[in-house]
Amino acid sequence: MKKIRTLFLFTTFVIFTVGMATTFKLVAEAKLPTKQRPITFYSSQTGQDLRDHYLAAIESANKSITLIIFTMRDRMVINALNNRAQEGIDVTVIYDANAASNLDRHLSQNVTKIKRNPEGITHQKILIVDHEFVLVGTSNMTTSSLRYYDNLVNGFWSPELARWLSNKLGQLKAFNDGPGGRKEFTIDHQSIDFWFLPAGDQAPEQIKKLIRLSKKSLRIAMFTWTRLDFAEEVIRAHQRGVDVKVVIDKQSGYGASLKVIQVLQEAGVPLFFNNGKELMHTKTMSIDDKILVNGSANWTKSAFTRNDDCFYVLPALTSEQQKFMNNFWNFIFLKSVSVYSESI
Repeated sequence: MKKIRTLFLFTTFVIFTVGMATTFKLVAEAKLPTKQRPITFYSSQTGQDLRDHYLAAIESANKSITLIIFTMRDRMVINALNNRAQEGIDVTVIYDANAASNLDRHLSQNVTKIKRNPEGITHQKILIVDHEFVLVGTSNMTTSSLRYYDNLVNGFWSPELARWLSNKLGQLKAFNDGPGGRKEFTIDHQSIDFWFLPAGDQAPEQIKKLIRLSKKSLRIAMFTWTRLDFAEEVIRAHQRGVDVKVVIDKQSGYGASLKVIQVLQEAGVPLFFNNGKELMHTKTMSIDDKILVNGSANWTKSAFTRNDDCFYVLPALTSEQQKFMNNFWNFIFLKSVSVYSESI
C-alpha cells in the first residue's frame, strides 16, 4: 500500500512538473505583444500553433482576463481559464448562447460567464489581458480552429485599445443589443482603425472605400461571402487592372457563398477554393501589400447589421509585417485550386 501511495505521489509530481514546464515553455517561446514589440502577427498557415499563444497570454495575466468568443471547446484553453480564475485572476468569458450553449458546464464557478443572445450571433474573437494587450482575429477557441484551420490573429500591446474594448464588452453585459463604434489608435507610430460591429452603414462603406484604394494588388481570403456590393467593388478593381486574387472556403463556396462565387466567376476574377479537408476560416484582405483588413466579420449582411462582430484596418504595414503577409498569402494560394477547374 505504501509503495502504491509513493508511486501515486511520484506520478502526480511528474505530471505537475511536466505541465508547469510546458506552461513556462509556452510563455517563454510565445511572442506576445509587449511595449517593446507592440504589434504581432500569428497564423496557422505560417506554421504557428495559435493555441500556444493563447495559452501563453492567459498564463501571463496578473490581474484580469476578458474573452469574447463565438464558441470554445478546446480543453486546454478552458482548463487554463479555470486555473487562472482559481488563482484569483478576474476571468470573464462572454459567448454566444447557442453556439456555446454548454460552455457554462465546463467553466468553473470562479469564472464570470456572460451568455449573449443578440439579434444575430456573438461572433467576435477578442482576448484582453490586464487591460494592457489584446489578441484579436479570426480564430475560435476550438482545437481545430486554433491548430488546423486557416486563421490570422494579431496582437496589440495598447492599454488605450484594451480599455476601449473592455468598455465595449462591458456594455454587452448590460444590453442585448451590442454597442457599435469605431475608434482610431496609434500604436508605436503605427495606426489602427478598429470597428466594433454593428456600426451602421459606415462600416460596409469603409470596406468598399478600401477596395477602391487598390492600385496594384488585392488579396482576399474569406470564409463566407454573401454581400454582392462588396463583390461589385472587387470586380471594378479587376476591370481597372488591379491584380486581384480571391480565395473562398470550398465548403462555403458550394453553400452560402455560391452566388458571390458565380458573380465573380462571370466577371473573370481570379478565384480559388482551399484544397483540403480543413476550413479556410480567415476573413482577411490585403491592399497593395500595404493595407491589412482582418477581424471576425465575414462578408455577410448579418456580420455588419446584426452580429456582435468586428474588423480592424492596419493602413501602413511595416516591411516586416509585409513579409509576414506575403508568406501568409503564399501558403493560402499554395493550398488552393482554381474555381475555374471546378464545375460550379
